Amino acid sequence: MRIRYFIEYALRQDAQGHYYFAPIGVWAHGPGLGLDVVMQYLPGNEAAQAIADGIINDLIERGERTVPADFLEQWQGRISLYRGDRSPVYVTDAGSVDDVAERVLALISAGTPLGDPPLPLAQS
Repeated sequence: MRIRYFIEYALRQDAQGHYYFAPIGVWAHGPGLGLDVVMQYLPGNEAAQAIADGIINDLIERGERTVPADFLEQWQGRISLYRGDRSPVYVTDAGSVDDVAERVLALISAGTPLGDPPLPLAQS
């Protein structure tokens, strides 16, 4: 199934004082029923995870049963550049949003440079 996702980056500073964006998490949205969305972060990024969890909690409290098709685009630009950035929305083939999150986080954890797109679309 086609899964849409983006990578979230945090603004960091190295020992020499240079700023850079480091990948810390992934948001993935699938075509499934209900809130077919996952937002996961690497350990040590609890503040970002809390913000993402708050977004899901807000949807649930409002009684939302699905998320709009442009959910990722709605949130893509809603991050202060003083905090981080988000990649373009990519599309890949996977069994679930959890599969995509697991694969992306494994790439980030391994220090693998992320391609464009990080998870290529399967050839048909």
